[in-house]
Amino acid sequence: MSKRSKDMALRNFNKGMSLLYDGQQEDALECLMKAETDARGTGSPDLLVNVLQAIGGIMESDGRIGKAIDMYAEASELLEDMAGSDPSFAEHKALAMNKTASLLSEQGDIHKAIPFFEKAVVSYDKLLAKEPKNDVYCSSAASAMNDLATILADEGHNDKAKEMFEKALKLSGKMVVLDPLNRENSAKALTIQANLANLLYEMGLMQNARLNLEHAFDGYSGLMKDDPSNSILHEQSLELLEKLVNALMAIGEYDPAKERIYELVELLPRATNNDPSFSRKVSDIFMGLAELASRRADENMLDDTRSIYETSIIVILKLLGEEPNNSIYLDIFRNILLDMENLLVMDSPESEKEADHNVLISMYEKLSRMVPADLSYRTKIATLYDDKGRFLMKAGRTDEARQSYNMSLGIRDELIKAGESPLLHEFGIASIKNNLGTLLAQEGYFGDAKTMFEESLEGYMGLFDRIPDDPAYEYGAALTLNNLAKLLADMERHEDAKRIYESALEIYAGLLKSEPEKVGYKKHASRTLDNLASLLGKMGREEDSLRMHESARELLEDI
Repeated sequence: MSKRSKDMALRNFNKGMSLLYDGQQEDALECLMKAETDARGTGSPDLLVNVLQAIGGIMESDGRIGKAIDMYAEASELLEDMAGSDPSFAEHKALAMNKTASLLSEQGDIHKAIPFFEKAVVSYDKLLAKEPKNDVYCSSAASAMNDLATILADEGHNDKAKEMFEKALKLSGKMVVLDPLNRENSAKALTIQANLANLLYEMGLMQNARLNLEHAFDGYSGLMKDDPSNSILHEQSLELLEKLVNALMAIGEYDPAKERIYELVELLPRATNNDPSFSRKVSDIFMGLAELASRRADENMLDDTRSIYETSIIVILKLLGEEPNNSIYLDIFRNILLDMENLLVMDSPESEKEADHNVLISMYEKLSRMVPADLSYRTKIATLYDDKGRFLMKAGRTDEARQSYNMSLGIRDELIKAGESPLLHEFGIASIKNNLGTLLAQEGYFGDAKTMFEESLEGYMGLFDRIPDDPAYEYGAALTLNNLAKLLADMERHEDAKRIYESALEIYAGLLKSEPEKVGYKKHASRTLDNLASLLGKMGREEDSLRMHESARELLEDI
């Protein structure tokens, strides 16, 4: 019975394969199904394997994938037993396992696919142990390992996926060495490298990701030169380059990141100069850098924060050098500078704070020259000179503080003449003159200091006369009156000083009546009360002095 069944099975198998070669698929399947029935009773698993795989091939081509998988899976199981006793079936087993796994994976049944891929990999490992330079084994093994690693990564088994990608990459590299002219080998190696790079990036292993991303991107760049219209290559290259930029920034490699960011912008697809999609993507790149700078600042890594801003500025200036009127680039440049201003309020060493001021002033001057019609940038420069002057003044660097204040005065005068926010700049000038008066008083130039305080007071009161509803002008006047009174007291003009202190206190009383909880008003009113108390003590009016000190203390307790 077994001999007859085997003969019938073999006859139907050969007839079925002949019909298949002639394109008569349905007739071929009918014969092969008969061959399957006969082969199951023959005790010849090798014949049954061939029949099952032939049937599987027909069903796969007809779209009956589920049935095809059943055929391939049974053939794989038979081959596993056969290879166990006869190593000559090892390659056939590996191919069958890989075929079954691939179809299961394509159908989304990845959990069933994994063990088939794993068995295929084990089989190829054994084959390569005997023939390490067999390019067919290398290629098939690398594909199986890459497919298995991809599934493992999707399932969250990152360490196993990483190990498998690394094995696949090593094999694909060997393929390139064995057959360097075979472009398919190079393409496969590049795909695996990109997959490994993406996994390392997702795992946060940025140093290793950086190296693999560089190799993968450089490889894709080479392919794009040969096929510049290939949109898939272009999208893959963009994704790799964006991740490479992020990896470089994350590990603090800011110098190479500059060129890569510029390269990334140049690689973005752009239909027109005002392409909104292009503009959005460029903005996203710099937004990502801004967010990284913010995180580094929150972590108190201010050197890194500065380096990120510097990188962003260098790249955007390079882009603006090519397209000076590009409104998107100009907006990005402005936003970088606005973000960088946050450094000025952070606790930094004196030298770094000064450098931050200088960089911002220099960059806003560039922006002002690029957009001369927008005078708000000149206003920003004047404000930065004010801030720098106050910082230098507190540091005791009076000559440099005076220079900074004078720069601001010059700019504000120009802006007033141009009709740009005159009230704002008159207020700024009054504030600067108050500070300059303080500087001159500290240096012993009492006459010049008195003149500067009086000009400041005149400015504040002129503004108040025009806009009496704005308390900022009265507040500024009160501050200046306090400083002027202190100067007069130092000049031994006690009665004049007392009168002016009282004028300042009258203003504070009115301000506190309108805003009784305002901390700034209470704080500076308390200071003026203490100053007046000290003056009254010098004038021999001890009771009045004690009363003023007590009032000052009560105000501070309210804060």
